[in-house]
Amino acid sequence: MFSDFSPLGEYGAEASPNVKLFPLSDSGFISSLKGCRAFISTAGNQALGEAIYLGKPVLCFPEPNAFEQDVNGQALEATGAGIVVPLSGLDAAKIERFLTNLDLYRARITAYLHDRPDFNATYQVVDIVNKVLETS
Repeated sequence: MFSDFSPLGEYGAEASPNVKLFPLSDSGFISSLKGCRAFISTAGNQALGEAIYLGKPVLCFPEPNAFEQDVNGQALEATGAGIVVPLSGLDAAKIERFLTNLDLYRARITAYLHDRPDFNATYQVVDIVNKVLETS
């Protein structure tokens, strides 16, 4: 499954030795996220949540004029799991500053998840749905 998931940069090449671009794939995305040191992305809710759950520091840049991405960025900063940079302000210096603080963000993620054992509420929801279905 993942073996078919190959890097895809401009014209099929790697973007750089340290950056790889991939086609859309749920299983490939999770595998890539598990293996990365940090996550740089727009501020989509699902991706940020998965990164935090997997302990990956995040630098996000909310898409311009996307209110929900601004809210997601604020939530990210509240966790301490990373930083938010407006797309217009994203530059090499900000990325470098983020990358030099990965240990700090990892420690914050660990503390955040420790204080919130219900961060992944999937099992709780499954239990509630099963109880409803049993009584129906």
